[in-house]
Amino acid sequence: MKLLKNTELDNGANVYVVIGSVGTGKSSLVNNHEGKRLILSFDDSYSTLKRDEGLQVVADITSQELIDTERFLIELDKISKEYDLIVFDNISAMQQMLVDEITDGKVSSNKNGQAAYGLTQKIMRKLVRWATKFDGDVLFTAWSKIDNGFEVADLNSLAFNSVSGYAEILGRTYVDNGQYYVQLQPSLSGLAKNRVNKLEKTLNEKFWLAAKFREGDKE
Repeated sequence: MKLLKNTELDNGANVYVVIGSVGTGKSSLVNNHEGKRLILSFDDSYSTLKRDEGLQVVADITSQELIDTERFLIELDKISKEYDLIVFDNISAMQQMLVDEITDGKVSSNKNGQAAYGLTQKIMRKLVRWATKFDGDVLFTAWSKIDNGFEVADLNSLAFNSVSGYAEILGRTYVDNGQYYVQLQPSLSGLAKNRVNKLEKTLNEKFWLAAKFREGDKE
């Protein structure tokens, strides 16, 4: 047990979670961040990313690497220190890969589907705990689906809650009249979350400006 000092109550990371259907601009949010960006791609959808010296993509991440989460995070620690933004791009695809390969018996002797989802939740919790200690911005993206008339994350609810609970903003990407937007006060099964400001939406390219905007700021 540790009694925290007041100076320890504000962690260094800014965690953001954005969901959306395919083609609504989730991955391209990376393009508009001013710092150096490291993308962990779970669905190989990095073709929309602008190529520049400040961008690095990690692809072909295997289920076995994720299951050995402690080692995976040690490696991530080594390569992430010089970056300002870390992106876990499409944790829905990550979950799908894990569950498929576990139930197919490719990475575990236990093929039980419920156990596979339980392991996915455990991995998600470890990833987000790492994210809260990162000194910079961390973005988690996920596919969305329609459930009972609401657009929700296409992800096991317990796994998603373990990530979204730490989010400064829980947003939703969408396209309207050819413009790409992020809804900052989304209706996700009746829930909305935006700890930063009271903005309801922003253009995709202005997401990071909106994410840093605090009530009382003049600009």
